[in-house]
Amino acid sequence: MHRIDRYLFGEILSPFLSALAFLFTLLFAMQMLRGIEVMLGASVAATDLLYVAVCLVPHFVVMAVPISFLFALIIGFGRLADDREILALKASGVSPSRLWIAPVSLAALLSAIGIAFGYGPEPVGLANLDRHIDELIKKNMVGDVKPGVFYDALRGITLYAQEVDPDSRRFTNVLLVDERSPKDSTLWLAQSGHVDPHGRGASLLLLLSDGELYRASERDAGERAASAIAAFERCTLNIQAKDLLRKNRFGATRREAMVPSQLAAYAQHLRAEAASLRAEAEESHASLAIDDAPALPAETVAVDDVDTVDTVDKSRPEGSLHERALALQAAHKARRGDHLKQARSKEKEARRLDVVRARRLAAPLASIVFAMCAVPLAMGRRQRGQGLGIMASLACYVGYYTLTRLGEGMGESGALPAMLAAQIPNLVFLALGLFLVRRSQRVM
Repeated sequence: MHRIDRYLFGEILSPFLSALAFLFTLLFAMQMLRGIEVMLGASVAATDLLYVAVCLVPHFVVMAVPISFLFALIIGFGRLADDREILALKASGVSPSRLWIAPVSLAALLSAIGIAFGYGPEPVGLANLDRHIDELIKKNMVGDVKPGVFYDALRGITLYAQEVDPDSRRFTNVLLVDERSPKDSTLWLAQSGHVDPHGRGASLLLLLSDGELYRASERDAGERAASAIAAFERCTLNIQAKDLLRKNRFGATRREAMVPSQLAAYAQHLRAEAASLRAEAEESHASLAIDDAPALPAETVAVDDVDTVDTVDKSRPEGSLHERALALQAAHKARRGDHLKQARSKEKEARRLDVVRARRLAAPLASIVFAMCAVPLAMGRRQRGQGLGIMASLACYVGYYTLTRLGEGMGESGALPAMLAAQIPNLVFLALGLFLVRRSQRVM
């Protein structure tokens, strides 16, 4: 490696690692605040925090590397421009194109690492994180229920135990109020109970023994009273604790925790379901068209020994039959509309999965297009005024992610293919970078 390249690598790597460490700390703190009820629970140990941090590292690398690299280029090449070192290199016969080898090579390496992380370690780490968070939520509930204190960390559920055994964590004289459905709230009273944290996923099993179930009923003037509806010896309640935590926004979405092959398979499955729903809708429409066929015209018949003529209308069935036919047609139309709505929803979700899969390739390439834009901006700081290059780079960063959201929306709506929609910000900033490179070469 040439000495100039090593020197430029050193100028870039030092601020890059500093920015990356800062962003890692910031992102980790933000994640902890999002799941503060989970991470500060009574059953969370230091090893749990370490495991969570390890699972989040690939995700943070993909998120933080492009912006860290952008700031590193601005700081590194900006300092070279401010100290006139770039001018000195030109005066010593170094070609301006030589200055691009270090940043472009490093950008390509970072992009390759980001793509590799996005196709394996990132979704796998997020999936492991999601499973670990489910276990922490269930363990926390077992440890957070205190004797004589109402436990209301779950939305719509209030749990009270008069006594809690410190070793077995079994409850005595249990009261549970379930108001997840305001119109159908229930009250459970039991002599004993305990929490089984070994349910599947985020399912938490609450086992109650020797109790009664009451249901709230409406009285006049909006008053409510509880009426007993059942007595039980043993009862098991399945509670989705993760969905009910009041402040929990921790973990990853299902799409983020899927590798590209899983995203493609699930999208194909959704499209197959959508096609089946559309086929059912067409069958319903065909049967509805038959039911709506024109009726036979009215017939006029003469009645013997009567001077008048009666008109018998056979196009209108008698009373209830006609009403039933209309109800059947309305049901067919409603079913067809419901099938079409579900099909459109599944097709949109399939397109969203395609965009997520395409972003696994497109997002890491931001390092390359940022290099194309940031280097000429940094080197032109003296010609353009102090601080203007940094402000322009920040504007580029905001613009890039604005275009990212725009492309994702167009991909999800079907206006553009998923791969093209995901590459929109890269294509726009590649064109901008080429323009800035040509302009900086004319100035130099």
